[in-house]
Amino acid sequence: MSRYNIYSLLDWIYGGSLAIILVFLLEVGVALKKINVSKEFRVVGRDCVRAKEDSLGKNLLLVALCMTFGVEVGFKFATKTVIYLLNPCHVVTMIQVGVGHS
Repeated sequence: MSRYNIYSLLDWIYGGSLAIILVFLLEVGVALKKINVSKEFRVVGRDCVRAKEDSLGKNLLLVALCMTFGVEVGFKFATKTVIYLLNPCHVVTMIQVGVGHS
């Protein structure tokens, strides 16, 4: 009998993917909310003093950064190495998301 069977392959494919999908959907929802807020500022800006608005490029880069970080977090949870999220590279990514958000 082969060491690979359909159950081990399905376990490998689906293992941890629920957490990744949930984090991905959360990040996309937050990013879309932030992008829609900047569109509302454009409408308000026409009537009064023009407020500084976020560029589309900045928002897209922020979405890409959040999605990448979400994949990293999902991978850490799937491989049960969550402690490595405290590495400087992951901490800097969290800080960059916070600074890019404001």
